[in-house]
This record gives sequence, structure tokens and C-alpha cells, in this order.
Amino acid sequence: MAHDAHPLHIVATRHDQSFSLNGVYLITDQGEGLTERIEAALRGGVCAVQYRHKGVLSEADRCEAEAIRSQCQRY
Repeated sequence: MAHDAHPLHIVATRHDQSFSLNGVYLITDQGEGLTERIEAALRGGVCAVQYRHKGVLSEADRCEAEAIRSQCQRY
């Protein structure tokens, strides 16, 4: 299967503001080595990361999400 040469274009909504994303969009799952996988994706050119978590967020999950946000802000 051939890959499209054009970057993915996504329009998302955050609160009451709309914004556009151009490039590769990563949707994560939970699991071992999550921050390492995200780091590799960011180095590879990912423009946005969605942290997916099923269920109620614990304090540890919130801390992990904050760490991921900080990680993304470096890129």
C-alpha cells in the first residue's frame, strides 16, 4: 500500500477554540515505556500527541499527563 506524500491535516477543537494541525498526530496508549515512545515520536517529527487513558485518572496518571505535556513543549 502506497503512503500519501502529503502530511495529515487535522482540525481539532480545544475548549471553545478551533485550531489546525499539520503533520503527524500521535494517539498514545497506556503502558510501559510511554515517555520513551513519545520521545522517539517527537524526534521523528510528530506535531501533536493525544494522551489516551480509559477510566478515571488517578493522581499518578495526572502527573504522567503533565510530564508528557512538558516533554512535548520542548519540541
